[in-house]
Amino acid sequence: MEFKRRIPHNVHIRAALNGGFIVQVGCVSFPYFDVEILLQDLRDYLKFPKETIKKYEAIDRPRTAMDAAVKDIASNINRDEDSNESRGFS
Repeated sequence: MEFKRRIPHNVHIRAALNGGFIVQVGCVSFPYFDVEILLQDLRDYLKFPKETIKKYEAIDRPRTAMDAAVKDIASNINRDEDSNESRGFS
């Protein structure tokens, strides 16, 4: 008999203080507030791990904390410029 992993990454689920859950898959953590969505995503990952990972990797998101900070700063600058223009400032 040959043993092999069914899924490529370990899954850990922790209850959060706000009533939600933190799900860690490998080194990535996901917050969940809706238990039904958590269960559906977990079911998808357990049944179709490769396809689920490909769907996750296709999402346009910051790759590092620095990317996230830069994106957040840029969105705030754009939002401030838009609100200034709507008030008549240039």
